[in-house]
Amino acid sequence: MRHTRWVGLSVVVLGFAQSAGASDMYYQDFLFGERATGMGGAFTGLANDPAAAYYNPAGLAFELDQYLSGSLNFFNFDKVTMKDGMRLGTVSQTLESAPVAPFPSAGFIPAEWRGNYFAFTTVVPHLTRRSFSGSLESGAQKLNTSLSEEDTTVWIGGTYARRLGKKFAMGASILYGTRTYSRVRDDTAVTTNTNAATSGTAEIESQRIETFRTGFDVKQLVIRLGFLILPTPQLRIGLLLGIPSITISGSGSRSWRSALINIDSSPVVIGPGDTRATVISAQYKTFEKGLDAESKRPFEARLGISYAFTPRLTVAADVSIHLPTEYLRMPSATIPGSPEDPNDHEFVNNVTRNFVHNYNLGFEWYIGGRVPLRLGAFTNFSSAPEIPANPTEAYLSQIHLMGFTGSIGYTGERGSINVGFMYVAGNGYGIIYDNAALRRVEIGQRSIQIFVSGGISFLSENVKGLFIKRRKPSRDEQIKEEVPWRE
Repeated sequence: MRHTRWVGLSVVVLGFAQSAGASDMYYQDFLFGERATGMGGAFTGLANDPAAAYYNPAGLAFELDQYLSGSLNFFNFDKVTMKDGMRLGTVSQTLESAPVAPFPSAGFIPAEWRGNYFAFTTVVPHLTRRSFSGSLESGAQKLNTSLSEEDTTVWIGGTYARRLGKKFAMGASILYGTRTYSRVRDDTAVTTNTNAATSGTAEIESQRIETFRTGFDVKQLVIRLGFLILPTPQLRIGLLLGIPSITISGSGSRSWRSALINIDSSPVVIGPGDTRATVISAQYKTFEKGLDAESKRPFEARLGISYAFTPRLTVAADVSIHLPTEYLRMPSATIPGSPEDPNDHEFVNNVTRNFVHNYNLGFEWYIGGRVPLRLGAFTNFSSAPEIPANPTEAYLSQIHLMGFTGSIGYTGERGSINVGFMYVAGNGYGIIYDNAALRRVEIGQRSIQIFVSGGISFLSENVKGLFIKRRKPSRDEQIKEEVPWRE
């Protein structure tokens, strides 16, 4: 008697929720700049170091010095937990991803010429690298599955700013953006039986191996307009308007491979301990490349205010909004004539981003005029739609995040250096493909980033070589130059 059992992964395997840090959901993944990072991103009104090129380009017109600035996230512990993220029959497993990856987050090089202010800017507003893997066994079935996902956005471009009077300035940043996304999922399902002819040992009866690969690359133009006004010596008010991104080009690819192997477990005895088995196999594959790809960033408005209570104490706050948008990341793949389902059911192709608002609050205190202590808090709410209890289509994960930052630094004669941290946490929901249906699961996210930021004064009339010889002013001296405090 021939026993033929095909194991369909779509029946016994559940996959992985969309990455909780995907670029299609959040707008405040990272903070940039010496002061802004420590102050929780509350910098639109303050905007008085080179990071203004990102937060409010108009702030460059009130720069005190020509100053190269940069920051590096040299430790990034990012832990995502999916409760019951993998299931086989009645057995389930919670999945975790916790990679650590160093990467530069931003760099700014400003310059001034005859009252015109310029800056070269490079920013990484989003970077996600995550991988999950799991293994389950239930009765005669065993399942191994893994997912790796990487999503990176980089902006490079220039900034221009100019004062229109002593108390008002305007500026603009024009940035060339690239977004690169890749996702690979591997599933292996095995069914075993016990063959008496081999002394009761378990042998593979059927096996299926399936791999999904999805990737795209999008080139964009990003325009950010900034306005800054100083109503009083202590008060600064800034406004940033982010124009919807303009897609220059986009290309993507999708591939699917499925190998099925079935072994006839009915033995034909030839001699003691010998058996014969019939192997039946089939393989399906498809590959699509040259597909159109899209990624959109909607209209953004950001209002910021800062107030210097004393030359050493400053408090700042921002509020931002992003309007809703929709786009198709890639056209759906169709595999005519295939007896199998080639779709990665958790990949969200039709992206919907809802209206979302976020808040930033920052505090800065200079100790002794040269040691800045900064603290901040911010929100990073998801723009993804709410996931119903019984989803019938794929959704991006909805996890509303809150974060806290802090840093301490030193302002020296030729530059400054700061060391700080950013902690982000939140809980929400994602979807997985389970028993030929989509299911909502709980997801938790916790991340800790340790960063170093700093800057060096350069290109002065007193330069010998690259670096200046004059002393960089202390914070007290900078404040006195920025605002005429009265004794």
